[in-house]
Amino acid sequence: MALLTVAVCATQAFAQGTEPEAYVRLEYHAVVVRESVGEDVERKKPLVPRTESTFVVTLGPRVAAVEQNGKVRVWDYETGRQRRLDLEAGTYMEGSLLQHVAFVQMEMANRARLRDVLAAAGKADEAWAPFELSILFGWQADGDEIRFGGRADDDVALTRSAADGMISFANGDDVVSSWTPSTHTLDDAQQAAFSRFLQRDAHLHPDVRSALVTTGVAPAQLSFRWRNTGMLARATWTLAGAERVRTRPGDVSAMERSYGAGALGRLGRIVLGPETESTPNRLTSEEFIALSLAANEAGRYGDAMLLLIEGSLSTGAPMTEEIRELTSTPEQRAVIDPLMRAIGGPMSSLESLDAVDRSRLSRPAILDVFRANALRALGRHDEARDLMLATLETAPWITMAYKDLGDIHYSRFRTMHAWTAWDLGRAIAPEHGCWRQLSGYEKQLRETFADLL
Repeated sequence: MALLTVAVCATQAFAQGTEPEAYVRLEYHAVVVRESVGEDVERKKPLVPRTESTFVVTLGPRVAAVEQNGKVRVWDYETGRQRRLDLEAGTYMEGSLLQHVAFVQMEMANRARLRDVLAAAGKADEAWAPFELSILFGWQADGDEIRFGGRADDDVALTRSAADGMISFANGDDVVSSWTPSTHTLDDAQQAAFSRFLQRDAHLHPDVRSALVTTGVAPAQLSFRWRNTGMLARATWTLAGAERVRTRPGDVSAMERSYGAGALGRLGRIVLGPETESTPNRLTSEEFIALSLAANEAGRYGDAMLLLIEGSLSTGAPMTEEIRELTSTPEQRAVIDPLMRAIGGPMSSLESLDAVDRSRLSRPAILDVFRANALRALGRHDEARDLMLATLETAPWITMAYKDLGDIHYSRFRTMHAWTAWDLGRAIAPEHGCWRQLSGYEKQLRETFADLL
């Protein structure tokens, strides 16, 4: 049965007082028109002047999902996870909802800073104005809420008007959004899910989004425009059908989890997937201590120290007493002190790390964790990322390395990869002390973006 036909039945059921289903599915036909504006900009892909598509969004208590071309994006606000389902392949991928709001916060702050730099150089682009940033990201450009510096205060007061059943919002003569209401009502839970969906998939000023959602009905037609660097785009969504359903979207119980391609995907399969014969052995803190004691007795003091360090970075155990005993004699300190300067002191460098004799080490991969961080300190982020990934593929249980890998991705605005790495590390040792700062940051994100989470 077509969605539009079902919608008629659902409306009749409401009129008769029948208990409604918890979820609503809305089918929209979308048309997007884009044009280049201002100075020519270098693009990774050519600008596509016009696109048409159809999608179905499902809204309900603490969940929203969008189905399009055999793929489903699900935002599960109950668990704080987002998932991407491939219906044909029967697989799904998942990650943290926080990666999206973190990117919004970072990129809005970044553009605020760049706007100031460009302005000082006598260059300007309308897309970088605070008001336009609020539309582009669907979040108020307010300097007080931008964590990384750079002010971008949006103080534009939009004008609301209504005529011939259409509600419009304009900034002067510039109509930025308009819609006509349908007869399909949304309950409180559906309105909340609709608002979160619109922030992700539409470009609506937050004031417009709030006004639209609080009408309590789905729009029959929604039009909006937005700017990005060197581009002006306009979109029109037209409601093609609606139906009420009882089934919560995004069920993956009969699907297989996919971890994606590349090294990060392979690490996901090692850490989260079923153990196989090729899965590297995972040592406990007691086993690291036993190996260190054996290396110490054999006179391999540097190896003994690195085993304790790897054990602590992997399990979170401090191993303070073991480290103190290992540096109790002049012979031990003569070997260990230069090693500690090489891996973590202020004189640490690629040269000092490369000078360490790996032939004397039973588990030399730990050195590359420090080497990757040295590369990052030099601004060689891609090399640092590649080395950390390669290191983890040979030694996948070094929890702290996942924290470092996530930090590398985060510094490059790759928030999806950052949270993937951090989540893998937390799956290994969730109580590790290295997660305290991240937990505080995540708490700040949840508070700042409570309406979107």
